[in-house]
Amino acid sequence: MMWRLALALSAYGGAAADWNLDAALTSHDTQHRVVAGAPSLTRDPRVVASCDVRGNLGPCGVVVQASPGGDWLRDRWQAASDMGGTAIKGAHWIALDMGRVVSAASVVIDWEAAYAADYVIEVRASADDAWRPLFDAAVDSKRRSTRERGASPGVPGPKPVPLHVIDTVAVSAAVAFAELRLFIRRPARGWGVSVWQIDAYPPPKSHLRGGSVASPVALLTF
Repeated sequence: MMWRLALALSAYGGAAADWNLDAALTSHDTQHRVVAGAPSLTRDPRVVASCDVRGNLGPCGVVVQASPGGDWLRDRWQAASDMGGTAIKGAHWIALDMGRVVSAASVVIDWEAAYAADYVIEVRASADDAWRPLFDAAVDSKRRSTRERGASPGVPGPKPVPLHVIDTVAVSAAVAFAELRLFIRRPARGWGVSVWQIDAYPPPKSHLRGGSVASPVALLTF
């Protein structure tokens, strides 16, 4: 099948900025996450999430809910079959239909303690196209930075595990897409992987209007 991917002609040369997690990760937060004044592209009513398995906690739609929640049971998705974190075998994915064409400079994945390190962030221009990698941790992990926050209530004891393992991935702002997928090859721990939120942020100097790419685009055909 022919693959068509829109490429924005405007260039991006800066590093992705960070944001305030203390405000973003509370259960009563009413603000979208922002980077350099720009809200996350996933915090939009047009975005629809789907996934390969439901697991035993929240539906995958929680990863893009308008107000990021902090409830340990309701506000995260996980590929596990029970509260012991028993992994559902195999690779897993969460896909986001953005509802419009967008361009991102960074993708932020907020995992629970049951995180993954081996995954691919993929994009495509439409449902008729093949998925193409925007980031592959197996070959380009240097574009990913990770930090931890809090202590998980699911693993008590003298050596707590983090409540949040947050990956910030720098991606090419030149690539415009309508769908984004987190494809998880395997968990980093023995538990089934668990995700709180997935955010994507536009370039700081993006030529965007209303969440859509406004700059000229070129279609590459393979």
